[in-house]
Formats: sequence, C-alpha cells, structure tokens
Amino acid sequence: MQGNSTPEVAGFLNALEVVGGAQQLKENAESKNVSSWNGPLGSLFVGIRQLGLSGWKPEECTAIGNELLAWKEKGLSEKEGSEDGKAVWALRLKATLDRSRRLTEEYSEALPQMFPQKVEMLGKALGIPENSVRTYNEAEIRAGVIFQVSKLCTLLLKAVRSTLGSQGWDVLVPGAAHGTLIQAML
Repeated sequence: MQGNSTPEVAGFLNALEVVGGAQQLKENAESKNVSSWNGPLGSLFVGIRQLGLSGWKPEECTAIGNELLAWKEKGLSEKEGSEDGKAVWALRLKATLDRSRRLTEEYSEALPQMFPQKVEMLGKALGIPENSVRTYNEAEIRAGVIFQVSKLCTLLLKAVRSTLGSQGWDVLVPGAAHGTLIQAML
C-alpha cells in the first residue's frame, strides 16, 4: 500500500525544492500568505495516511492527519488573543511536524526488529552476501513512503523554524503533570 503514494510524495517534494523549498515557504509565511503551505501539508497528510493504512500506528496517523487538516483549514490569523497569529500558527504546526517526525523515526527503528531473522535466513538460503543482507532494512525504508514523509517533515520543520526565528534547537523543560488522560475513540 505504501508504494502507491511514494512516487507522488517524492515528485511533489522535488517540485517544492525547485520553487524555493523551505526558504520560499518561510517568505510566504512572513508575508502572511500560507496558501503555499497547503500543497506540502496535503502531501504530508497523504503520506501519513498511507502509513496508517499500512497498519503502522493507525490511531496516531489519524490524529496527526486530523491535526494537519485542522492547521491547513484554520490558516493564519493576524492575532490569536494577545499573541501574534503567525507565531501561534507556526508553533502549532511545528508541534504536529515534530509528532510526524517522531512517527517516522519510530518506524525506522522498528523495521529492523520486525524481520531480522527471516531476512538473514532467506539471504543465506539464496546465497546472498552478508553485507547485502544487512542493507536490506535501509533499502526497505528508502523505498517506502516513510522516507519521503521524513524528507518532507525535514523541509517543513526547517521552514517553520526559520519562520519562528528558531535556531533548530528545542528547549526541554522537566516538570510534572497532574490529572487524568482521556483518550477519545473516533
């Protein structure tokens, strides 16, 4: 299922780079024109949706997809309460992009654990050199939509960080939370 959207996401990503990539997206956000973000966010939605349909964390994929659609639909406001609308929009989008990136990293880390023995056994049975067998997982990742989703996340995160004036580092603050976590089933 993933292979169906891989060429489309890859082609879109290449086209986006040709027209200026992250820098162009940043400039459009600076001028409060975020309509140019609709295509990349839509493409990311398609890639994340494909991951969910393939069985990889479908609830998380649905949640990320819903967030992407919400931020795309909401657009950018001049103000959000007393806050700058562009900053609030960019921070919301960054949170969703970070969540998308974590999803791709989890998949990439889990894939080698899914098939290692079977890949090694099959490789030995077919007389494939051991070093070729070891590269199977990386090739599998690069051939799938996960790789394109990861590349698109990287480009969008670069644009969002640039829009926010961030240097690419996220500050982590330790703390405690109290309450009840409730998960809604959709």
